[in-house]
Amino acid sequence: MAKDQDLDAAAADPFLLEKLYPDATTLFSTHVVGSVSDGSILVAFDTNSLLLPYQLKGGDLEEITKVLTKLSDEKRLFVPDRVVREFAKHRDSDLAKVIHALNLRKAVPSGEMPPMIREMGGHEEAQSAYDDLLEAHKKYAKKLDGLIQKIKKWRGDDPVSNLYEQVFDAESIIKLPNDEADKEKYLEELRWRFDNKVPPGYKDASKDDLGIGDFLIWKALLQLGSSEKKDLAFVTGEQKADWFVRGDKEAPYLRYELIDEYRRASGGKAVRLLTFNQLLKEMEAPDAVVKKVRKAEEEANTALLKARMDRVAGLSTSLAKTLREQGDLSPSEFDKWIVHASKLSLSRELVRKWADYIKETPTVLPSAEDLPEEDGDQ
Repeated sequence: MAKDQDLDAAAADPFLLEKLYPDATTLFSTHVVGSVSDGSILVAFDTNSLLLPYQLKGGDLEEITKVLTKLSDEKRLFVPDRVVREFAKHRDSDLAKVIHALNLRKAVPSGEMPPMIREMGGHEEAQSAYDDLLEAHKKYAKKLDGLIQKIKKWRGDDPVSNLYEQVFDAESIIKLPNDEADKEKYLEELRWRFDNKVPPGYKDASKDDLGIGDFLIWKALLQLGSSEKKDLAFVTGEQKADWFVRGDKEAPYLRYELIDEYRRASGGKAVRLLTFNQLLKEMEAPDAVVKKVRKAEEEANTALLKARMDRVAGLSTSLAKTLREQGDLSPSEFDKWIVHASKLSLSRELVRKWADYIKETPTVLPSAEDLPEEDGDQ
């Protein structure tokens, strides 16, 4: 009986490697995907990259339109149906952020000066210049109001949506089978993958939808590889450890489980992940456009990281409340959580304060694997 229990505790699936890599004879082979400029390579988009044009702060859509139109004309541009659904869900929120940013620009710059400056020479000239600035700003704010009203009237006909309607036709949307029997199979596979931490998506298991989004997107990419039998470049801002092997705050390698799964599905072809700015660079878009898209991606990742950390801080507050109201935990268990909390850049001082609630009776803490990572968690 004891041996059976040891086997149960050893791993969710002791033969996981045999299931992940059923054909060991392929594991020494290369898996290189060349430049997207190679007309034989398929290109598919993730949700975060589709939404990125709404976050650009300069330039226009002309060069992006040229690149996507070329890929579409060559019949190698695709998007999973789940991505389209997620885009539709988040599009208006991103437009609302644009409206908010424009409203912030309407703020009037202050013209107040300390009383002592009024006695100095040049004060009157400065005040006159401010009056001119105020008058010009009123005209600027009025024009911004006009733009905001136009944006508020958009109903799926904004420039970005219009672009995607042109380049993504029905044939380029990867449609997964979606009846009730299929959904049950997806959930069964999702549970197995999450139990065994098989990528992608298990880092999102705590989400309300069980983190099924990345899984469904990946299933669509496998379906595309199976039907087209070609190398694939997946355009995404993903950086999480359930997509990449991470190290030193970087994500240099795609998880090998994904590489081999795509190879089996596609009859020996390879997959790579790249950012939107890398796609544009490989398609020879102007450097200025590539830089603006790269900056937008960096800002989006920073905002996402802040949101993740805010969520962790909320979890931390909840945990502290639990410790106070429901029980205590042993120093050893608390130390384990402190180690993980330090990786999340949580306040050491706050963690030390929680130590005041520690006694000898252990309580259950969130698993370290259930908490977001410090950086790149999408």
